[in-house]
Amino acid sequence: MKLLNEEKYFSKKTEMLDFIIENKDKDIEWAKYLSIHIFEDSYIIEFPKNTPHEIATDDSEIFSKFGVYNEGSYPYIEMAKLLQSYSFLEGNCCEIGAGSYPRLAELVIPKIKLSHGSLTIYEPELLFSDIENVTVVKEKFTKETDIKGIDTLYGLYPCKATISIADKAFEEDKNLMLAFCPCDHSTKEHLKWMGKYWAEDVCMDYREKYGKEAEIINWPSYTGIDLPIMVRRSSKYKEKVR
Repeated sequence: MKLLNEEKYFSKKTEMLDFIIENKDKDIEWAKYLSIHIFEDSYIIEFPKNTPHEIATDDSEIFSKFGVYNEGSYPYIEMAKLLQSYSFLEGNCCEIGAGSYPRLAELVIPKIKLSHGSLTIYEPELLFSDIENVTVVKEKFTKETDIKGIDTLYGLYPCKATISIADKAFEEDKNLMLAFCPCDHSTKEHLKWMGKYWAEDVCMDYREKYGKEAEIINWPSYTGIDLPIMVRRSSKYKEKVR
């Protein structure tokens, strides 16, 4: 499946580059990196199914912002749809691992505002922090992070923060939507077993510990992403929908 729409990609190059130049003072290395990638025609190719991290980097956030992906190839839009389908955008939300440009936050904040909720982002590398109605914490999310008052924790490819997010959700009874990355973050507790992703091993461990409370779902088939997403519903959520 081709990720980028060729016509839109070429027509938006100047506009994307102008945006990067306007924001170069936020981080010159970020600007240089993206400027190079904006002019790479190699993006008009088919990516392997098992490499969703290829579309979850700085360049993909900008590509998503300017709408140059083909329909169904936007991980940010698909994640926003999943969060909405579970009614997880009602109340106070916390996004972990937003990247340099908070594209997912940009998509979900209108829905959160409609429910009179709030959004907090934990991302030490965030460059665009002046988002209306969003609290930005430029720190790493850890097991010591205070999430009192938060209803839902979610993360799109949060890498090393993954286990902290999951543990906090289960231990402190929060809604959770955790879209795993394909990286290998193996530890003594969670290993990557032969022929499988580390993510699948983590999901198996949580299923063994928490049973059906740890729901494992898939991305829509049209995205071409075959990594798992872990979902958990809080007691408060269950009472609300009962």
